Amino acid sequence: MKKPFLYLLFGKEKALLLDTGAGKTDLARVIKSQMDLWLSRNKRESIQLIVAHTHAHCDHISGDTELKSLPNTTVVEPGTSAVQAFFGFQNWPAEAVTYNLGDRTLDIVPIPGHEASSIAHL
Repeated sequence: MKKPFLYLLFGKEKALLLDTGAGKTDLARVIKSQMDLWLSRNKRESIQLIVAHTHAHCDHISGDTELKSLPNTTVVEPGTSAVQAFFGFQNWPAEAVTYNLGDRTLDIVPIPGHEASSIAHL
């Protein structure tokens, strides 16, 4: 089984994890370890974790339940309505929006086609 790449991006106020993998994983332990390392390097006590998906196929969302158990974590439910609401899209899919992690702003671009809720992050 092929598995997607997962990306963990840090800003000063939030961290964004893109996708949660396929199949059975030990994702929560790995993400917590990476976040603890970042917190230590940045002399921080905590940071909010946002979990979002490039799209809602099962090979990109399998670790969602596991990550919901982590403190200070928001998992954006897979699906177009939830993605639109969380990121604040007003005119899906004709507009891009920005999402600020704290001194790191991402452009969130709807790219439905492969799956209706597909987004790209720039």
